[in-house]
This record gives sequence, C-alpha cells and structure tokens, in this order.
Amino acid sequence: MYLPLDDQKKRDLVTEYFRLYKKICRELWDKYRINEHWAKMEFPEEETEKQILYQRIRGSYPLSYFISLRKELDPKEILANPFISYIFSEHE
Repeated sequence: MYLPLDDQKKRDLVTEYFRLYKKICRELWDKYRINEHWAKMEFPEEETEKQILYQRIRGSYPLSYFISLRKELDPKEILANPFISYIFSEHE
C-alpha cells in the first residue's frame, strides 16, 4: 500500500480505508474462491489475520512442490522475506 509521506492524518485515513477494502475483498475472495495477486498481498500484523492468509494460500496452491524447489534452488533462503518465510513454514 502506498501512503502519503507528509501527513499522518492522511496516512491514517488511507490505512483505515485500505483495511476496510481488504475486509470486503476477503469476503468476496472466500465466497468465490479467489486469491489476490501475490504481489498485492499485505503481510498482516495481527496473528489471526496471518493465520487466515496462511490457510488461504496453503489451501489454494500445491505448496509442497514449490517448497521442495525452493529448498533446492535457494537453500540459504537468500530470496526470502518475512512474508515468504511465514507462508512456507510448517505451523498449523
């Protein structure tokens, strides 16, 4: 999400509306079994939201295959970030 840099009130308002937008989208995604584009996903701060995202992604894609390729091609996880590390970890 892109935020105005100079005005905290604007940043807060944009953040509030973005969260509302994501809530509405998630309801539609769940209803129609749709996933947002991976590059548009925001890594949630709340643990419950992280778990929802984790379950949705793990239920939608053959991640075991991707994880095996990732271990082979990036064994030191140089290309990882907190979002990727969370989604491809084993914690249910």
